[in-house]
Amino acid sequence: MENPHNQERIVVLHQMLFEMARGNFNSRIPLSQYDDELETLVVLINMVAEEMKETIFHSGYVNPHTTYRFINQTTFILDPSFLIQSFNPQISNVLGFSELDLLHQPLEIFISPESIEKLTFVKESLQDNKSFQTIVPLHFLTKDALYVSADC
Repeated sequence: MENPHNQERIVVLHQMLFEMARGNFNSRIPLSQYDDELETLVVLINMVAEEMKETIFHSGYVNPHTTYRFINQTTFILDPSFLIQSFNPQISNVLGFSELDLLHQPLEIFISPESIEKLTFVKESLQDNKSFQTIVPLHFLTKDALYVSADC
């Protein structure tokens, strides 16, 4: 547990539990390449968050045929290189980054590796067809190293 990487993972676990205590069940802890007790805890906490989300937002409150979705109107304005030029204030609330942290930065540094692949597909499609439209689920990385999923 004295390993610096393990200390970082413990901080992320703590932050996730804090988010769940606040009622935020939309965050997830990204998995690491380690196969140890901390990774088991990460998997279990992610499962608990998913179960609590489904239990709290049960069928009496949402359509039972779809899962509960985090709905928040957020907007990024990107240049042709996908650098962030502007965004609405909700982005800072959701991701926890300040305006200076976000402006003129590549969008790729705020999303998961799996989402980078999806974003690359969108970039290629936009080069071929300027009026290309699609909905892509992306996983954004918060300042506290948690993932927040959003349909973009």
